[in-house]
Amino acid sequence: MFHMLWPGRHRAVIDRGQAPELVREAQRDALDRRGFVGAVLSSLRHSLSKPVPRLHRALAETGLPVLAVWGNVDPVIPLSGMGQLAQANREARQEVVAGADHGLPFTHPEELGLALARLMDEVRVRSSQQDA
Repeated sequence: MFHMLWPGRHRAVIDRGQAPELVREAQRDALDRRGFVGAVLSSLRHSLSKPVPRLHRALAETGLPVLAVWGNVDPVIPLSGMGQLAQANREARQEVVAGADHGLPFTHPEELGLALARLMDEVRVRSSQQDA
């Protein structure tokens, strides 16, 4: 049933999306690629169907900087994930981009770049403080 209904619904979501037409065209083409819909279904059943606090904690234990950039109108990944990430990794930096949906890297590249630059500045400052 999923294989029959989801592609049409997803195509409608793509058409309403904020991404540039070239990106939306590539997303529509992916729907026709053999194995794509099955892979999405597998992800929905497994890795995307539940919170992954253990994975977030394991990542936190590495000490690596973590940046999560959220779109406040993303229909795919809800903002409630911010709280889940914060509980598992208090050091994770999180930013919300107003008006951004799931295509945030394509629709708001400047905001994403600035968020990455801020994270890198923080890492640089922390590193210099540890060296002092």
